[in-house]
Amino acid sequence: MDALLLGRFHAVTKAQSAWLESLSKAPIDRVICVITSANHTATRRNPLDLASREAMLTPALERTKRPFDVVRVDDIPDSDA
Repeated sequence: MDALLLGRFHAVTKAQSAWLESLSKAPIDRVICVITSANHTATRRNPLDLASREAMLTPALERTKRPFDVVRVDDIPDSDA
């Protein structure tokens, strides 16, 4: 079974950190973390670049002692199409 965590990740909240730590005792094979708006940097909604956001998240993922993947998803602009 995989665990999925989604977000922009300007930081890892206490609740997210506690949830991730609980995975070390759960029957989880892999943690998949999706960082959304990966291509937005220095904006009001995403003041940090992707590398900084991922660097904050990685230690929390490592503490799960489970294999993990970080998936970067770019923002999809609005379209009339």
